[in-house]
Amino acid sequence: LMVILRTKVLMVILRTKVLMVILRTTVLMVILRTAVVMVILRTTVVMVILRTTVVMVILRTTVVMVILRTTVVMVILLSTTVVTVILRTTVVMVRLRKTVANVKLRFDVEFKQQTSGNIARSPNYFQFAQF
Repeated sequence: LMVILRTKVLMVILRTKVLMVILRTTVLMVILRTAVVMVILRTTVVMVILRTTVVMVILRTTVVMVILRTTVVMVILLSTTVVTVILRTTVVMVRLRKTVANVKLRFDVEFKQQTSGNIARSPNYFQFAQF
């Protein structure tokens, strides 16, 4: 009877040891799974951060490109405006010189015509003489 009791006690002890080992391995597996899940979550967060950083860099370069394009357009517009203003002022100056030359030529021709004949008869003689 004592032997049977001892073997039964030993069987209970063995069973409890086996159960403890099973429980320990289960706990270790749960810990490992949570560690793996945490690593996956961390890498996912890092990937999201990297993606948003890349998107921000792309947006910044796009903004810089838009600024550069508008600057180029403004420079082109300003340069063409300056060129057209210079051309217009040049045309106006040429026309003014031509007009002044025509007026001077008419004055000279009229003066010669009036002074070449009888000076006394010329009605504008006294006007020219005053100068």
